[in-house]
Amino acid sequence: MKRFSTMIAITIAILLMLPVFALAQAPVDPKGTLYGGNGTDLLFYYYRNYSADKSYANNVSTINNKFKFDYSLARWAHYGELAGIPWVSNIIIPYGSKTVETRIGTASATNATSSGLGDVCGMFGMYFLKNQKFEGVFHLNVTAPTGEYRSDSTVNMGSNKWSYGPELGFAYKAIPKLLVEAYGLVYFSTENTDYGVNHSSLSTDPLFKASTNVSYDLTDKLFFAGTYYWVRGGETSRDGVKQMNDIATQAAMVTAGLKVEKIQILFQYVRDLDVKNGFQTSGIQLRALYAF
Repeated sequence: MKRFSTMIAITIAILLMLPVFALAQAPVDPKGTLYGGNGTDLLFYYYRNYSADKSYANNVSTINNKFKFDYSLARWAHYGELAGIPWVSNIIIPYGSKTVETRIGTASATNATSSGLGDVCGMFGMYFLKNQKFEGVFHLNVTAPTGEYRSDSTVNMGSNKWSYGPELGFAYKAIPKLLVEAYGLVYFSTENTDYGVNHSSLSTDPLFKASTNVSYDLTDKLFFAGTYYWVRGGETSRDGVKQMNDIATQAAMVTAGLKVEKIQILFQYVRDLDVKNGFQTSGIQLRALYAF
């Protein structure tokens, strides 16, 4: 019974921390590290739909939970040059809804839902390496607590805390049609001082992510890519007490990219391969890009 209660507590704690790292845990899109060109503006629309019917607590499958996460992102990116050094700025605005259905034994399912604006993220990057074969970019990002948040809810679009961190990306053009990318980041956050019905203080350990993309151009308008990434860290502490809910997830994604004039559309399928704490999710993603 004690073990069962511990699993439930860990699962609820994971639900509360999910929006904090929703962007950080998402894979970096293939070709996402490449420089867009001086004076170029890109408008993005993302749609993401994730679901799961299995969750884990310390590598053990837990109670019959179901998870649905349906949200959109709007993003604007601008590329420029400063003293001959290429740079890029980004603003990312998430919006959507998230529903968690929980069943314990034969009891009726209980649902928790949140919808609305998520936490807005700003990013600025400098390209320290750029030639015909290699590109390297260093980003700094800051996420503001703009999202919908209620301390009495186990599911929120917002996190009620600031998050920030550095990101580093490399791209290698192995042959004209083949691109290999590597990307890493570390994500820090401030305390959520209004956590749960008791208005506790919730702190979060740094979150680390590494990913790699391999993409191949079939034509100048169509490419396919495979992505592998892992996420580690992010354990929370409630009023100084560790919650044993650190993230250790490995995942994979496949992408088909189609370009028509100034519009590019990515069709993606992503799936968790191994999960220590949290839901083992799979989902579809759609990204539309317009360049001007």
